[in-house]
Amino acid sequence: MNPNDLESLVRNAFRWNGRCDAYTARQIAWFYENLSLLGDDDINNVVPLLLVCEINNSGTQEAMRDMLIYFLDGARLKLQPDGSWWCNEKIHNAEISYSVGMFDNFSRAQKDAICRWLVDYARDAFKEICPQSVESAILFWEGGCHPENFEFQSYRRVVQQDVGYMLIPIDQE
Repeated sequence: MNPNDLESLVRNAFRWNGRCDAYTARQIAWFYENLSLLGDDDINNVVPLLLVCEINNSGTQEAMRDMLIYFLDGARLKLQPDGSWWCNEKIHNAEISYSVGMFDNFSRAQKDAICRWLVDYARDAFKEICPQSVESAILFWEGGCHPENFEFQSYRRVVQQDVGYMLIPIDQE
């Protein structure tokens, strides 16, 4: 999907007609840093703002861009650089429950718009920063924000000693 169509999809899904240039770089940075602290109404305004600003590359500070991906990554299927799992299973399950609850109020159209943004924009834009988190986020949103619905499609799940999962593309097995 081209950037203009993707922006329209996000705007329509969230019924958001704001402008990125209405916010200072400092305000946008605050949104990135505080995403997980926002209430439902704020999230419904801030998420489309950040998605659209990313598409238009406006007001986005390079050092903070990954915070949006980590926020949208409700699946939390992340590993540390050495290949070890980033936390224990109990913490992992609590994180997933928190994400599921946070995005429960999103409409199907909003969930689809976020998923489309992740696939059509973030997969390429964040490939050097946090590619595994992007793929994990895509699985979360493709599954409708419910872990039991994850479609692993081109990935298989590898259990690592009862503590987590590593995503391995099938073509790299």
